[in-house]
Amino acid sequence: MANARGTVHLVIGGKKRGFKASFENIVAIEQTTGKAIFRLAQDAATMEMSLAEMTQILHSSMMGTNVPDIEKFGPQVFKLGIVNVMPTVVEILTSAISTGEEETGNEEGAENE
Repeated sequence: MANARGTVHLVIGGKKRGFKASFENIVAIEQTTGKAIFRLAQDAATMEMSLAEMTQILHSSMMGTNVPDIEKFGPQVFKLGIVNVMPTVVEILTSAISTGEEETGNEEGAENE
């Protein structure tokens, strides 16, 4: 389930983990997969994404300080199953390409009254 800027939760490896599409996480996803975020979203929509890419997206967007090594995390993703992991991956990617939460106050260039 997602909230305002795309925090998604998934129970994996027996732990409820949070995933977020922050700027830093999006850059890490692009660097580790070698693909632009829009291409990854397209691949997810057409079910042309590898297990390695799904694992990298989840690992790179994981929140918290106790993030497991990718070598330990990958088998947890596999054990949970691609069909069960894909909706979370899609939510992360959708959040990454969306505008995020609305800001309050005047927008740049708006006149003050």
